[in-house]
Amino acid sequence: NKSAQSTAINGTTTNGVNNVTELFFSEYVEGSGNNKAIEIVNLTDNAIDLSAYSIKKQSNGAGNWINEFPLSGTINVNDVFVTINYQADNATLIAEADLLSPEAGYGAPINFNGNDPVGLFKNDVLIDIVGTFGSSTVFAEDATLRRIPSITAPNTTYTLSEWDSFAEDTIDGLGNHNVSTSDTV
Repeated sequence: NKSAQSTAINGTTTNGVNNVTELFFSEYVEGSGNNKAIEIVNLTDNAIDLSAYSIKKQSNGAGNWINEFPLSGTINVNDVFVTINYQADNATLIAEADLLSPEAGYGAPINFNGNDPVGLFKNDVLIDIVGTFGSSTVFAEDATLRRIPSITAPNTTYTLSEWDSFAEDTIDGLGNHNVSTSDTV
């Protein structure tokens, strides 16, 4: 029996190759009070020693990068690393924390507000950013930003379309990062 040709179907598969080569920010929490956090994700094929990495901020979108905060520890494959302000009082933030910001400088750079660009540096070279360097425009005041699942690489230019925005103190996704590395065929 012959029948008419059916309609084509689009499917989604992975290409079987992990092309992710670098860490990047996966979540930014500018919560109430000192409830501030930065989450970094490792989607590479290897555990990463964080001793080559640091976080810096630019205060109110003006001047140079300041408040270098060297990172320490290891971030395993398909895991996240959460740094919070040392004065955070939210129990969930505290439970998810891998590292507390320094007490000096009021927890800088994890004392950012919605117009302080925050950068992830490797060997003192910017590899990822939240906010626009050199701009005092508010990009995430009293908000949580979460990288969308299709982003698998850092970006040194803040691109709003790479982030989903949530209300202040939304931290239900902190401590894990969902990723979509599929190809449409």
